[in-house]
Amino acid sequence: MTEIAAEKIMQPDPNALTIKTLKTERKFGLFLKRYKKQIIPLSIFLLVVLFAFIGSAVVGDPEYVYEVIIDGRSTGLPLFFAEPQSGLPLGTNQQGYSWFAVLLHSFKNSLKIGFTAGIVCVVIAVFVGLIGPFLGGAIDDFFVFITNIFLVFPVIPFILLLGTMMEKTSVLTIEIVIALFNWPWAARSIRSQVLSLRERDFVKVSKTSGLSEVKIAIVDIIPNMFSYIFLVFTILINVAILTEAGIAILGLGQSDMWTLGRMLDLDRKAHIIPGYYHLWIPTGLSLTLFLVLMYVINTNLTEVFNPRLREK
Repeated sequence: MTEIAAEKIMQPDPNALTIKTLKTERKFGLFLKRYKKQIIPLSIFLLVVLFAFIGSAVVGDPEYVYEVIIDGRSTGLPLFFAEPQSGLPLGTNQQGYSWFAVLLHSFKNSLKIGFTAGIVCVVIAVFVGLIGPFLGGAIDDFFVFITNIFLVFPVIPFILLLGTMMEKTSVLTIEIVIALFNWPWAARSIRSQVLSLRERDFVKVSKTSGLSEVKIAIVDIIPNMFSYIFLVFTILINVAILTEAGIAILGLGQSDMWTLGRMLDLDRKAHIIPGYYHLWIPTGLSLTLFLVLMYVINTNLTEVFNPRLREK
């Protein structure tokens, strides 16, 4: 009897497990209900990114030339301006490329440019916006002076001058130009946040405990700014993709790889032809919808990170 009783005690109570499962499901349901506005656009964003990267790998070379087939045999002639059909959802352009394959590769490469330039901008903005207020004095004044110079620098004339001076614009050059002129506003915003956090009680306690300025910045300030930095990063992705597209439309973009900007430039030059809407509408529509999606994500996440907005 004793052994049987011991076995019963060791066995988990099924009722307790059921209650625990129900509590977990309830918490998960409440989480989904509370953050539904944030989860849906983020999920769509992840699906779009996965579709761009996986789809571009599946379709293969975007510059594969489709040829005219007659009676099952290739004529050796490129299939120019083909209508959408099986295997060619957006038809072909004037070079015989599958425009759907080009669109997937362009979307993937534009995302890469956006993420790369966004990361560089955030790093520069955090460094300038964080170090200046903590060190103060001449260093802070110098950083503010540099930031103000870049804020008023004539970007468009500089890009035009750069495009005329360089025979060929590389992707790295585009990323550097985007990162060089998009960090100042982020640095000023981060600086204002740092100046506000410096006056909080937990920072004053850290100072009285003898922690150095560097440790206070790393341990106390940066963790409390993760949400704001992430919001800045999402904005910078949008700005970088849109800037690359603008540079390309001006005719100063790179020719090393396909991007949405390069597609728009080609659409502007050759594809805006009556009856060929399947070539130029998807490019602009894809860019517009993605920028709107990123705006929705940024707005919804702002409500999460800002308690005042969440209460409203």
